[in-house]
Amino acid sequence: MVESQDIYIPPFVVLSLNIKGLLTQKTCENKMIWLKQTCNKIKNLGIVHLQETNFNNITDARRALMRLGGRILGLSTASTSSKGVVSWVPKCSPIYNLISDVKRSMRGRWALMKIEAPHQIIHLLNIYAPSDCKRSREEFFSIFQEKFEDYSNLIVSGDWNFVESDLDIVTSQGLGECEPHPTALDMLEELNLEDIFRTFEPDAIDITFRHVNGSHQSRLDRFYVQSHMIDECCPIETICAASISDHDMIGLQVGLTDLEPKIKPVDPPFRMSRTLIKRLANRDSKLYKHTVELIDDARIRLDQYREAGIELPSHQIWNELKIRLKEYYSETDLKLKHSNWRKYDRMNKLLKYDPNKSIPQQVADKAKAMNYFKNIQKEKIQNIKQASDFNWIRDGEECSNCSFSMLNLEMLRIKSLTSFPCRGRLRVIMNRTNSLPLKHMLKLLKGEPLNLRH
Repeated sequence: MVESQDIYIPPFVVLSLNIKGLLTQKTCENKMIWLKQTCNKIKNLGIVHLQETNFNNITDARRALMRLGGRILGLSTASTSSKGVVSWVPKCSPIYNLISDVKRSMRGRWALMKIEAPHQIIHLLNIYAPSDCKRSREEFFSIFQEKFEDYSNLIVSGDWNFVESDLDIVTSQGLGECEPHPTALDMLEELNLEDIFRTFEPDAIDITFRHVNGSHQSRLDRFYVQSHMIDECCPIETICAASISDHDMIGLQVGLTDLEPKIKPVDPPFRMSRTLIKRLANRDSKLYKHTVELIDDARIRLDQYREAGIELPSHQIWNELKIRLKEYYSETDLKLKHSNWRKYDRMNKLLKYDPNKSIPQQVADKAKAMNYFKNIQKEKIQNIKQASDFNWIRDGEECSNCSFSMLNLEMLRIKSLTSFPCRGRLRVIMNRTNSLPLKHMLKLLKGEPLNLRH
């Protein structure tokens, strides 16, 4: 009988580090000693991604990494300096015999690997984005969606050389100002990739890079996972690598283990997934219709209270509505994540060729696979049409911030307002103020931009 751990990928840890070159013999020796000593302390270490290796060919890579043992995968070299990526799989890795190369860049920028078990597949992408200028990075990210949109269960890590948020860059005067990279952000949205660190630490400041002149520090090194995989992944503490690089090593735990899990923030801000927002954009979807029903029900209840002469503050009705919406969206989001897992698993099974099956059975399987992938393609086309008509991703973020993330603070405000009698003009102002969330909801459902300034 085959045990469950034999048909699924075992839990493992991924590490990532910009190692700043491995060609100089003395420097390489020190870095390999540090790498081996550090990695020996990590339980369930599966694979280590390295960026900016500066290898010119596979001979350079073998000469530098052979003392570590294990396997060398995902090698992408370039003739110029400040490029190159490679991945090292230790001998004791739980995925040692499950991982293989898929494809790689010819310019030393990225490499894609696949971890495959009978009932599960995960793709790992190691990247090193250009550091010279924004234009080069935007050109680099513009090809990503086309290259990797067909790879399921994707985990991307490496040196991105840009930050998404002002929280990710610190100067001597405090928080810095991030340079916008719209092409890169669009790519992350289309591939449904989420910054796993920000999922667990939405307001924390973490540094992985220190500029040589001390002008600033930033979080250039990040892990992104597809949204349906977030519950299966957990970031580990950043490992200081100041003795060998100006970057630090980041890590990710993939799969559930017996170790104490990293605790998510208490009452974290509710954030709609991109899959959920796309469903909400479709006026024929069950999600959209039920949302409208909940809003209409709240309006009717408020009108009934007013007609009956009951002095019930309007904000109480709308806060109850937001709680109901949050519960409904959370439940729906969970179902969508499970649905995505099943969809990707089925896609992976259809792509496998079984020579032991009869010819008629193989023909039938091929016909099923063609129909299934046609439906997937139609779904992608529909998503593209919706994206051209609505800016649902950004509106969804604003809706989350407006309606859910501040709910606890609003409840405290309600208690303070209702603790003393309100008459005359103050009562009118309260009613006007507390009707704003409804306006935001209606604007969102109509696809109109939100103005959050009161």
